[in-house]
Amino acid sequence: MGAVIQNLWAKKGRIKFPGGAALPFWGFASSANGKPQIPGPLIKARAGDLVTINLYNHLKKNISLLFPGQQFIPRPVKENGVFVSYNTPAAPGDCTSYSFTAARPGVFLYESGTSPEEQVSMGLYGALVIYPRGYDDLLSPDYHTAYCGNTGTGFDVEKVLILGELDSRLNMAADTGSRFNMPDYNPDHLVINGRSYPHTLLPDNYGLLSSQPVGSGLGIIPGQRVLLRIINAGLQNHTFRLLGITARVVAVDGWPLKADENSLNATYLKNTITVAPGESYDLIFTVNGQGQYFLHHRDFNHPGKGNRFPGGMATRLTATLFESAGVPAAPLDLSCALINRKGVKLSWKNSSTGEEGFVIERKITGEDNIELLAILDNPGRQEYTDSTVLPGISYSYRICAYNSAGASKHSNICRIDTNNIEQGPEKLTCTTMYGKRADLAWSGSNARGSGYAIERRADNSEDFQTIAEVGPNTTFYRDLSVVNNTIYTYRVKAVFPAGAACHSNECVTVPKAAPLSAPDQLRSVYVTDKSVFLVWDHDSSDENKFHIERKTGAGPYIEIDVVANSQTWYTDKDVQKNGTYYYRVRTHSKSEGFSDYSYELLVNTP
Repeated sequence: MGAVIQNLWAKKGRIKFPGGAALPFWGFASSANGKPQIPGPLIKARAGDLVTINLYNHLKKNISLLFPGQQFIPRPVKENGVFVSYNTPAAPGDCTSYSFTAARPGVFLYESGTSPEEQVSMGLYGALVIYPRGYDDLLSPDYHTAYCGNTGTGFDVEKVLILGELDSRLNMAADTGSRFNMPDYNPDHLVINGRSYPHTLLPDNYGLLSSQPVGSGLGIIPGQRVLLRIINAGLQNHTFRLLGITARVVAVDGWPLKADENSLNATYLKNTITVAPGESYDLIFTVNGQGQYFLHHRDFNHPGKGNRFPGGMATRLTATLFESAGVPAAPLDLSCALINRKGVKLSWKNSSTGEEGFVIERKITGEDNIELLAILDNPGRQEYTDSTVLPGISYSYRICAYNSAGASKHSNICRIDTNNIEQGPEKLTCTTMYGKRADLAWSGSNARGSGYAIERRADNSEDFQTIAEVGPNTTFYRDLSVVNNTIYTYRVKAVFPAGAACHSNECVTVPKAAPLSAPDQLRSVYVTDKSVFLVWDHDSSDENKFHIERKTGAGPYIEIDVVANSQTWYTDKDVQKNGTYYYRVRTHSKSEGFSDYSYELLVNTP
């Protein structure tokens, strides 16, 4: 018997995605001064250990923790008879503790038990791995096994992959205290261990991803037994494919499929598995040849993939004959050169033979932030062109090499001014009117070119797409293909016969439908001891339904019916003699939610 104590601080932070997008999130830090991370710190224990979690709440909402799969009895909380939490919460600024005995080996989630549809989606989750007692004892039959020595779960290399997804709209609404309608949940980012591809390839604790410290890439030697522990912390099913690999499923939800040497062997072979929310799979496999093997989400059209393959929920296993000699050496002699109408060309010398790729970082002189500009996932490369620069700015660049062992030191820094680069459009602005449209305007002249290309990306997706081209004397464009309540980022570039100039600045806008107006002139035109006939006025064409509510005497309002948008009347046939009733009506739109209520109407039946 041992004791495991883990302190968790719930805090707000920001996470980064390829292409420069960033989102607010809520996560757990392992120290009072540490940054929150997604997923939360990995908690490890052995079967029989007493596990204690101390939860400190630095958020503005109550939070709690659940431990599915453990012998832990939660204490649901009600306020005024209304359910508010699956377990005892910590109030803002307060702390609480949870303890349980780690009863059996397996991989499990710990996650928020208070408003979990919001808080787990925001990032309040992590993994708990419980090993057999003799896991680290060379003389034990349980040494380096997932579920004891007679379960067929021995391994040489282990990797935990926590699947998840994020909906940008939910994160931004929750971060600002706004309401988000959960039936509209539609994630636009798929992640493994909190990162999207190609960030998943970077090693653990990469500096610019401080709130996403755990990578998903894996380096092995052919013939090694790999234990892949996949658990889904998201709200959706995720179908995960091991490209070029057939694995044996040895456990599901922490239950081994071969309990001991005398039991039925229920393990089976798979190369594609569908992991339900909260579900876990333990897979064991070997690869016999050198190469790169991709592990990725099978839904090629999922918006969270960022219009690329691989993308989103994807990572890579690299098999080489020799174990990595360690972190690769830093690239040498980085240089920068302007290429008119193209951008800045970077060149360097590769001084390592063990790298899996390179990371390019950029900084604008006078700004504090260093930008993760690009991840090149092919070894041996020695040049890159940055076509996203703007004229008249001083840039600094540095690069490093990476592999599964870590990232190299940075190269030298090269600096360059873009004063002489071809001028692109300037002062791009975005405005939205009510309705499905966005208006763009910019300044500049492209008299020597063929026009301008309009580029757009939606909901913080990773890549810009060209949506239109306009003539050289045009400095305005109206985008009529937008969807209301979607975040759009635009940029414009001048197009020349020999290529494109620099991009303009970026602008962001969110088209919205006109606010729903409340029903007006609610009135009763016919009242008997058995029915009340109501009529109201409404001049909007956007509503989907009218919701009628009634209260009797001093009681609460209760919704009594919903009618179609073409009906501006209603007959209440559930009234009694000498009754006192109050009525109100509001409209509802799928895109905009509910309007305000009409004014209250008092009706007394005879």
